[in-house]
Amino acid sequence: MALRIFVAVGSFNWERINWEPALIDMGHDVYWYDWRAKGFDQYAADWPVKRQEMQVDLLSTFLMQHKEKPFDMIFSYLSDPVCDPELIEQLKRYCPIVNFSGNNIASFERGQLETAPYYTLNWCTERAAIPKFRAIGAEVIQMTLAINERLYKPLQMKQTYDISFCGTMNGYRPHIVMWLGQQLNLSYSLTGNLPFNGMYEQWSRTRVNLGFRGLGNAPFNDVTQKEMRMRDFEVSATGSFYLCEDYEELADYYDIGNEIDTFASQDELIDKVKHYLAHDEIRLRMADAARKRVLSEHTWKHRFTRLFTELGLHG
Repeated sequence: MALRIFVAVGSFNWERINWEPALIDMGHDVYWYDWRAKGFDQYAADWPVKRQEMQVDLLSTFLMQHKEKPFDMIFSYLSDPVCDPELIEQLKRYCPIVNFSGNNIASFERGQLETAPYYTLNWCTERAAIPKFRAIGAEVIQMTLAINERLYKPLQMKQTYDISFCGTMNGYRPHIVMWLGQQLNLSYSLTGNLPFNGMYEQWSRTRVNLGFRGLGNAPFNDVTQKEMRMRDFEVSATGSFYLCEDYEELADYYDIGNEIDTFASQDELIDKVKHYLAHDEIRLRMADAARKRVLSEHTWKHRFTRLFTELGLHG
């Protein structure tokens, strides 16, 4: 059954290229409301004034479009700094509203505490954050991040780096990569958040792509400050080999040691990097298996299918 879905987000660099194609490919009718594209910025100095104006605009746009052709559901990426519970209650009069929520390990108290109980359902990406939602009486489903399979194809590129990391350069991340490169005399690339094509090419040019998951300036071994990342699926989707910081939840999504591998200490990191650099055939076989796993189980279509089933919409 095709659904008519009102999507309300303030897009940065990944939301639209992932969610909209997945929903359209599934046959759904999507109306995309992007408050940032309309000039509203929750990080701007005038946000205290613009915040109410944005909520009025969002609601009026929804009502106008709903009158023209009713929506079956609202899918949003809202938070306490962006909207008030009253907006959610007004929208929920017309159809269910599901709110996507990430980074809840670190930011739940300032991002979802006030509004989460008002949504029909909260989509939380971290298993460890589920108790926070339940403690305030919020309905919640846990599903981690995923990929848009349209975007990721193996690139036939010469691999010029032994190791690399692409992502936010906070905490221990850059220090471990530089330390590892120096310890083993490896060629490496260490970059911040690149445009999509830049990330894609770097992963393809790298023999062992490293993944870290500590939040902010948390220490390397702080298990309470870790979460899944989109690159946990993106790297493998490109057919590239992935060696990442250990995290219990990873075993829910991969066959560890046969598709991707993990490290729990710097000594283990050294040992595994040496091992995989010395065994090309193992590394390539695992990368291929990981890509197959992602495409068969970890696309946004898989996540949305489960969501619609949970809502009884059967989209």
